[in-house]
Amino acid sequence: MKEEILVVRFGSLGDVMLTLPALSLLRDRSPEVRIVYLTKAVYAPLAAAFPMVDEVIALTPADCGFTGLIRLARRIRARRFASVYDLHGSARSRFVTTASGARERRRVAGRALARRWLVARATARRLLDRPAPTAEASPPVAALAAARVVDPPLTAADLPAPVLRFPAAATAAAARWLAPLPHPRIALCPGARHATKRWPGFPALAGELIRRDAGVVVVLGPDDTWDGPAGLPIVRGPLVDLAALLAGCDLAIGNDSGLAHVAAAAGTPAVVLFGPTVPALGFRPAGPHRVLERADLGCRPCAVHGGPRCPRGDHACLVGIAPEEVRSAADDLLAAIRPERVDFR
Repeated sequence: MKEEILVVRFGSLGDVMLTLPALSLLRDRSPEVRIVYLTKAVYAPLAAAFPMVDEVIALTPADCGFTGLIRLARRIRARRFASVYDLHGSARSRFVTTASGARERRRVAGRALARRWLVARATARRLLDRPAPTAEASPPVAALAAARVVDPPLTAADLPAPVLRFPAAATAAAARWLAPLPHPRIALCPGARHATKRWPGFPALAGELIRRDAGVVVVLGPDDTWDGPAGLPIVRGPLVDLAALLAGCDLAIGNDSGLAHVAAAAGTPAVVLFGPTVPALGFRPAGPHRVLERADLGCRPCAVHGGPRCPRGDHACLVGIAPEEVRSAADDLLAAIRPERVDFR
């Protein structure tokens, strides 16, 4: 029987995608072992598209309570995993890791205090009306932290590129959605869980792209809405199908949210708009992307994950990004990267 390794990352969508480089390192170092991935049930079909993963264990709502967590821990312990890699770092993932009985247990370094400190400093600047500090380049910190659980000396320059492999049904669904669209095929991902992370310029940008004869498709999560130009294809569906669709596009444009991470992980260049959050928090995609942000605003970041309303009341961090700026960034990214295009025609 093959030795088994358990990787734990319950959520959320973007964070799950940021574990892909770590999984690549694990597979390269241990080609003969079985890699089992533990995540929430909503992300399990997408995790099954990770080519390094041999099995996915889906965390159901019944597993989230105290007794459910005990049952889950017993199931994990019964598997006798040789190693457990906790890439989440929460109290719940620590419990599962510790209860596993694995002879080797590794855990991602937590960054909660560092992130809260960034928010606290920005809050003080806002209250004192202080300018933003000098912007510094920030690596994909979360992806790098997860990868360093496998390879501690790893540098950002050596971070493996994310890789996805889609089932035939997802590829077929993407083909149906994309076939009528001309190139360049551009996916707009206007949704985000938190209201302050939603850029209000997507409708105007969509109109501009249509005038330029781009093939525009709007990709939405289950709770997202669209109030832009009528007649555009609007796609919702299983995450793995949406990932295959994004892989077939030439470019994606989205907020700092899960779908932007999925696009970049699928190898599609992504323009990512950061508003209340900043790349220094660590949540920038690991795949090809370009960040747009108002780096001059001292009030950023006002929250680690965004929130329901802007503390200043004007949402300047995203309102201040013009559609023309986003279109120009999209043109530059397409011209600079020119990835091998997935053409489903």
